[in-house]
Amino acid sequence: MFAYLRGKLVNKSANFVVLEVNNIGYRVYVPQRMLERLNLDTEVTLHTYLQVREDDISLYGFTEQETLNLFEILLTVSGVGPKLAVSIVNAMPSDLFCRAILQNELAVLTKIPGIGKKTAQRLVLELKDKLAAQADSLSSAVDAAPLAEGGVQSQVVAALTSLGYRAEEAAGALRAAAKQAPELLESDSDLLREALKYLGRSR
Repeated sequence: MFAYLRGKLVNKSANFVVLEVNNIGYRVYVPQRMLERLNLDTEVTLHTYLQVREDDISLYGFTEQETLNLFEILLTVSGVGPKLAVSIVNAMPSDLFCRAILQNELAVLTKIPGIGKKTAQRLVLELKDKLAAQADSLSSAVDAAPLAEGGVQSQVVAALTSLGYRAEEAAGALRAAAKQAPELLESDSDLLREALKYLGRSR
């Protein structure tokens, strides 16, 4: 029913926001890792999923379209409801979750709150084929994504250019390193080390 909502963020709670759109306040449940990046009194766009049950109507919102796509795919798994699906997308980026499913990394999946070994096995069994195409689109998105100014990635590029590498060369090494080991995206020193390894191999 609602593809997305765009409006002013007027309230934040532990697991939801209130988005004012045309003088109507919508309560939208948002994963915590996304919630932390949303600021009050700013215009926000959330890609939404409307859940309708006999005793409940709830809106779930995501800052990225691919996360909403993954959320909807997760709801097709037997035994997975919106709360567990939110827990999954909150625990890690979509590309890391897809990789864990495709490579049968049960140890990674069982680190997610609410996921035991049996649930992890069921996720792999039911999602492996569904996420194969999703993983391709996520990989393309990573390749095409711009570098966030002031973030870890831009800091690594700046460090590489200070070492004498061209900006295009540094950005290419960064993207290759991030694609090879996306779990390093939160650490500038580890990501820099991986990018330098890539540059060393390519010369």
